Amino acid sequence: MVNTSTSPPTLANPHGAPLVSAPSVVLVFMTFAVAARLWGRYRYRTLSSSRDTRYGESRFWILLSDITIVLSFIMNVALTAVCFVAVKWGEGIHTKELSLYQVHKVLEMFYVYQVLYKFVSGIAKIATLFLLLAIATPQMRAFHTFCKFFILYIAAYCLACSLATVFQCSTDFESNWNKALSQKKCFTLPPFWYTHAAINISATMVMIFLPWWLFSTIQYKRKYAIAIIMSSLAVAETALGVVRLYGLYKSAHSKGDMTYGTVTGILVSQLEIDFACIAACVPTVLKMLEEALAFFIVRVLGRTYNGTSGMKSSHNDNTTGGSAHIMSNLRSKDREPRIQGPYTSFDKDDQGGSMDSQEHIIGKVDPPTSSIKVQTDYYVTINE
Repeated sequence: MVNTSTSPPTLANPHGAPLVSAPSVVLVFMTFAVAARLWGRYRYRTLSSSRDTRYGESRFWILLSDITIVLSFIMNVALTAVCFVAVKWGEGIHTKELSLYQVHKVLEMFYVYQVLYKFVSGIAKIATLFLLLAIATPQMRAFHTFCKFFILYIAAYCLACSLATVFQCSTDFESNWNKALSQKKCFTLPPFWYTHAAINISATMVMIFLPWWLFSTIQYKRKYAIAIIMSSLAVAETALGVVRLYGLYKSAHSKGDMTYGTVTGILVSQLEIDFACIAACVPTVLKMLEEALAFFIVRVLGRTYNGTSGMKSSHNDNTTGGSAHIMSNLRSKDREPRIQGPYTSFDKDDQGGSMDSQEHIIGKVDPPTSSIKVQTDYYVTINE
């Protein structure tokens, strides 16, 4: 009996289930990371009387980074929704078990996903590059030049590949998912898939080393932790990109069963762009996690906290005043309402010297004051 259903299938779909569960879990972490980054932009805003142009330039880059990370997050959520709709219509079920209408709906979602993915795959990378430019000092001219050209390169190939996907069958858009229509205007897809995948993987590999280039020449709190996490996420993106390339190869050789063979490629593509979005939020999130840890140690455990060293001791053990941060009053003067916006300067308190972020969060113990009286006697001999 021929299946002519025009409703979503009711068949069991264990092969397509991960396409719903895995992106949903990662979406929770991504939402937390982006929300924490945007909230942290206001929480850690500082007043700056400096007229150094570096702060003006830093504000510009971090503003662009915030805009692009919000855009990336919105598109990631949209792509997750596309995955859900595709699975609803039978993504993960063999084509022979679906009606022609259901197959067309799945392939339509696959087409929409490809268009959006090729654009958003570079947006999060650009957000990270804007963030690195905001942290870099003006003296790092080579780093600034490389990042700016790299941003243009990523933006160019993402926009070009996305537009090419939109018009891969010229303006006969229905031919993209209804293979019964003429395919004469459509170009061959597998070589295009492989080319984009190779370009995207190579760009992700560059992102592995950029944090180390930046932090090897500047003083910055938590710089090694930030570099390790950002590089680890970039390594994970690279690995997922390789798996995606294999998934595209399987899809290219299973054109008769596209509803089943494209699951792997879509799943790793979604995880890849989600990890890229999270990576762009690492510096601010780490700063907030450190403050949360300090709050827990002091308020819950009743101990002192030595900043990023993580050393702890009881209040009674700190008799000398030392260098330990006593967090008896977390609401320091830096937490008062600010009349200026979040882009006064970017993480000025994180860039070494006396601008230690912990000085704004927790007050240090003032050394005991004492008065010292100095008396000097002069003996004068007069020779007549």
